[in-house]
Amino acid sequence: MNADFDETTLFLTNKNGFPIDDGTWSNMWKFAEYQQPKAKEKIRSIRATSANDLAEPKIPVPPLTFPIGSTTSSKILAVQKYFAELQYNHTGTQFFEIKKYRSFTGLMEDAKQMIKESLPIKCLEAVVLGIYLTNKIEDLTRFAIGFKSVFNGHVHRHVVLGLYSKGMFGALGISRRDDLMYKPLTFKTLTELIMEYKAAYQRHWHKLKQVKIGMAIGKNPHSFEPLPWKGLTVFPSSQPFEEMRSELEKFSKLVRHGASFSHQQQAAARRERLPRSASLPALSQPASPQRSAQEPAQHRGRQQQQQQQQSATPQKSLLMRKKSGYLLRI
Repeated sequence: MNADFDETTLFLTNKNGFPIDDGTWSNMWKFAEYQQPKAKEKIRSIRATSANDLAEPKIPVPPLTFPIGSTTSSKILAVQKYFAELQYNHTGTQFFEIKKYRSFTGLMEDAKQMIKESLPIKCLEAVVLGIYLTNKIEDLTRFAIGFKSVFNGHVHRHVVLGLYSKGMFGALGISRRDDLMYKPLTFKTLTELIMEYKAAYQRHWHKLKQVKIGMAIGKNPHSFEPLPWKGLTVFPSSQPFEEMRSELEKFSKLVRHGASFSHQQQAAARRERLPRSASLPALSQPASPQRSAQEPAQHRGRQQQQQQQQSATPQKSLLMRKKSGYLLRI
């Protein structure tokens, strides 16, 4: 990883996995100093401190199971509290490399790694982790909501995990701003949910330029399909409200029925240059069992090996969590 930074460097990404190598570790501290020059001496002091002299970090317990009789809302709140315990990652280095168009099963492996390492996360990591932790909630539909805003001439992107259950919409996520992440299941329409986020952006002097809403995310943990990130795009700051509301409400019917939009269907729609609404399926289709049966033996062997590693007692990255936790407080 190159240690040369400029104004175009928004954040760094750990692309070398765990344990974190010396180069990534060093660049994390250098980038923190670059981002926060007034705190340079404090950052160096933290880095020079022995791990034995730092407070033992609290390792959050993930809500992998829920008490019998728990409501859907209480389960979602438990997941959001887990995000809060992990904390938002202010270090400037994203610890987990998330490839958005990796298969569903691959992203779930990323989520397991996040739980194992228990390090601070950012918005995209929270979406993947949220999908994993809510995958067994039967009466819950999940879909991605991506935001593009502009502040002081700079473009900012954000993503949360949209939710639908029993006639109500909400969201899970993490952000620097409390009103740009979790939303309880209290919104009667998808339009109300989107407008709530628009109002939050306005409170922070951001102009919300674009919102992308994905199709319903399936729950087959063995699926090799990528997540359906794309479904509908609206433009809250330039599009007439009634037009946007009409598009959102039509689209929300698909979400309510759990309709999916596969990777192949997305590609076909782009090739044919058709409106997405013309090619959306009526209902989600189950994954083909033949596909799993045809996977190469070598791939199945790697998957079994990964599962065995996950079943072993996780070794927490205590030093990383200690020192990144101190960076959060600068």
